[in-house]
Formats: sequence, C-alpha cells, structure tokens
Amino acid sequence: MLPIEIKSTGTLVDEMITAEFKIDAGNEAAKDRRHALGNAVQGRTLSLVKDMPRYREFMKLIEELRVVLKECWDAQQAVHGTPIVNYSGEMSEDELMGNIIAVAKAGRKAQETNAQRNIIIRRIDDVLQEASNSQLEKTYG
Repeated sequence: MLPIEIKSTGTLVDEMITAEFKIDAGNEAAKDRRHALGNAVQGRTLSLVKDMPRYREFMKLIEELRVVLKECWDAQQAVHGTPIVNYSGEMSEDELMGNIIAVAKAGRKAQETNAQRNIIIRRIDDVLQEASNSQLEKTYG
C-alpha cells in the first residue's frame, strides 16, 4: 500500500469511503485509517472552496463514487457470502446452480462498478488537477 502522501486525492477519497463501509461492517480498526484519510482529503481540498464550480463538481463526484462503491461493496459481499465454495452436498442441484448464477451475476456487477469507480476517481483527480497522480492498477474498457 502506497503512503497517503503520494496517492492522488481521488484514490484517498475512494479509500476513505471504503473505510466507512468497513466501519459500518464492524471493523473498528478502520476508524483510524478513515480519520487519517479524511484529514488528508480535507487538507488537499481547502482551496477548492474559493472555486465554487470546481468545489461543487468535486462534491458531486464524491457522491457518485459513494453510490458506485456501495454497489461494488454489496456485489463483492454477495460473491463472498454465497455458499458454493464450501459446498457440502446439502443443497439440491437447483439450489447450487442458483447460487452459481448469483455469484456470476454479482461478480459481473463488481467488475462493472469497479470500472465506474476508476472513471470517477480519475474525474476527481482531473477536477483537482492531479490527473498525472492517478495510479489505478486496473482499468476496464
């Protein structure tokens, strides 16, 4: 994991929102990370208040990212929570096939929303004139 100081603000916002989901899921350890990320984002965006159109665009993108990340989070939870990996023979074939289809659909949704996530992170970095700092490893066409 790269240090906060060298990550783009879009990436920090992404991690901050994800930390909030982890906290909501009961991960108390994520609170410190969320706090550090929030401080870093706030410090980098203070000057945006002077440029109201860019500030509004930034806030709109954060909300878009939050929605997309929630959809991605839920899809990933469905993939991990659907009982096919530890199949013990207690399901009928129809139930098993239904679960396999559910996992495939959730996996596709996770990929689609991850692609949207990457686009929004780049748009946040563009608004903040940090496009050259975006370091997203996965991209989807």
